[in-house]
Amino acid sequence: MPNANTFAAAPQFGGNSGQGAASGADFQFADGQSTAVRLRLRLPPGSTAGSKLFRVKAGGRVETGAAAGTFLVTLYHGDSSTISSNTIIEASTAREVATGDAAWYIEAVLQTDTDEQDLHGKGWSMINSLLDAEAVLDNIPTSVDPAAEIAFTVVGNFEDTSDADQNAVCDYFEAEML
Repeated sequence: MPNANTFAAAPQFGGNSGQGAASGADFQFADGQSTAVRLRLRLPPGSTAGSKLFRVKAGGRVETGAAAGTFLVTLYHGDSSTISSNTIIEASTAREVATGDAAWYIEAVLQTDTDEQDLHGKGWSMINSLLDAEAVLDNIPTSVDPAAEIAFTVVGNFEDTSDADQNAVCDYFEAEML
């Protein structure tokens, strides 16, 4: 979905492999070439300097097997393979997905603060056409240097552990100037 304002996109090459199944645990989406390499969005150094306003967005689809399942998606600042080492900036509500499939989307509108070296903004998400209202960031990431690379990751979770046919795909993960 890149447009003229897109300045960074995660390397996915047409979507990534489905993930999730019946783990009940958070999982980082893979990069599309290998399930062993996590999907990361890296903003070029200096691209957000000067308190520029930008949007980070990700979207895809989720599928369930024979029974309805519950899915949630979370957007993090940071790209550590240890999920808890990153900072949650927007998290969806767990939403039921009926047997079949549904779309998901998560977004944060952000602004860097060069003096304080942190990120401020708001976010919202939607799963299966159920909207989580726009709100300020869940957490304010600190030690963010706009002159350096800024990274993000997106994480999914199937709360239902009884459906081994559950599957989630991230079709795009990108940043655009506003």
